[in-house]
Amino acid sequence: MRTTIRNGTLLTFCALFAFAARAQTTLPTVTSPLSAVSATVGVAGPTVDLRGHFGIAGVTKQVVQFDTSLGKVNVELLSADAPLTVQNFLSYVNKEAYKNCLIHRSVPGFVLQGGGYTATIPPVPIAQSPAVVNEYKLSNLRGTMAMAKLGSSPDSATNQWFFNLADNSANLDAQNGGFTVFARVIGTGMSVVDAIAALPRLNAGSPYDSLPVRNYNGSTALVVANLVAVNSISPIPVLPDGSAGVSVLTLTASSSNPAVATAAISGSTLTVTPVGGGTCTITVRATDTNGNMVEAGLAATVLTGPSIATHPASQNITENGSATLTVAPVGSAVGFSYRWFHNGAEIAGATGTQLQLTDVHCAQAGIYVAEVTSGTHTTRSRPAVVGVAPAAGVQTTGAIVTRPEWQSIHHSNGNVYDQFLLTGASGTITAAAGKIARVSLLDEQNNIVQFDITSYLS
Repeated sequence: MRTTIRNGTLLTFCALFAFAARAQTTLPTVTSPLSAVSATVGVAGPTVDLRGHFGIAGVTKQVVQFDTSLGKVNVELLSADAPLTVQNFLSYVNKEAYKNCLIHRSVPGFVLQGGGYTATIPPVPIAQSPAVVNEYKLSNLRGTMAMAKLGSSPDSATNQWFFNLADNSANLDAQNGGFTVFARVIGTGMSVVDAIAALPRLNAGSPYDSLPVRNYNGSTALVVANLVAVNSISPIPVLPDGSAGVSVLTLTASSSNPAVATAAISGSTLTVTPVGGGTCTITVRATDTNGNMVEAGLAATVLTGPSIATHPASQNITENGSATLTVAPVGSAVGFSYRWFHNGAEIAGATGTQLQLTDVHCAQAGIYVAEVTSGTHTTRSRPAVVGVAPAAGVQTTGAIVTRPEWQSIHHSNGNVYDQFLLTGASGTITAAAGKIARVSLLDEQNNIVQFDITSYLS
């Protein structure tokens, strides 16, 4: 028979309270705040990878889930402290040796033990692999798991394990080479372990002389439904990985105003879908197996038409040089279409977020505007003035140039203006009767200089 030591020391109230406080650090937590998002109606909404924002505090190793008759218990395997023992335990898990195994020993205030027999009547011993070398390092505190072994045989652990119901360090750390702690219960899973330990016990003969039973009054024959079973032990991720399997945390999302935006989660990815203009709050909730929960929110702003985050910048270019004009909408650039205009005329083939000007000559100077369209909504950028300076040593004749297509240009702000290009050091501009001529230029510091000319000024 494989068993732990029978007599354990009692846990003082202070020690129990101190470990309970430590156990609370393995609850769901927000690891990083969620950032605000923006979206546009008719355009695919933004996505957020929640794996960088939620987790279990202090949990960094593989987690396995015990699915028992009284509930689920999540356990972190401490592979850095007991690598061979964890490997041995997982070998039984991976071949499903613990499927429908029996909790066959319950000693209140001491241990809850299983892993050696099936939850059948009669129980059948679970096949054992070769014993694992003892790796005692961590103390047998409440909430930890350790391997059972034969008395006076430190390296005899095989398939049986136990939960420490109390601080058993004074007893189990000091005998038989120390009992190897290889895992710890996380979250509030000890509430399930404690519930099993609180069940009535039946002496059914060794090794079942402290057998926990359910719904049994002793007047009838024991049946399988009276036993406490571990239905399965399975490795699980902390966060959903997109598969159909379970995880420690379940993620859900809701919107404060579904008329503005809705929220959905697939795996660990949040998708915000824009519906109508406005602002709402998207709340994401992470709930662990035992019902412990944490939540975080983000602001979602939805536009009914494109909003421009980056406008093309005015600049001065040396003749035969090059320049790039860039426009960028708020949020993702996907789902928008673009057009570029030079001095009011559409530039053929310019349909991207960038306009490349190469081998620039004086005729390319002027005002550039980008048009961004989403669905039926269009927004124009602020105009960018592009000046072209003659190459060094090149003399230019004439001071002011204008063209018919530069006259009566309709600006997006509703104004109508004429455009002139300064190509020399001086010149004279006369505004036609009833008109205002606006002249834009770049000074030596690339600052935009603008001035208006009316019909009574020259």
